[in-house]
Amino acid sequence: MLAINKEDKRCEIMTWIRGVKIIAIPYKTFKQKIRITKEYSRRYKIEDLGGMLYMERK
Repeated sequence: MLAINKEDKRCEIMTWIRGVKIIAIPYKTFKQKIRITKEYSRRYKIEDLGGMLYMERK
């Protein structure tokens, strides 16, 4: 599923892999990366793969 957040103008890709919710959010700047990480860090385990943050539900 593809969701577009109109406030931040960012695109989130959500999918289920083996019953686990995965979200991938692209970022362009370090500031965007920090803001996204702070927003999702309580609920998701976050991995940075060069321009894309992959999040797995804790």
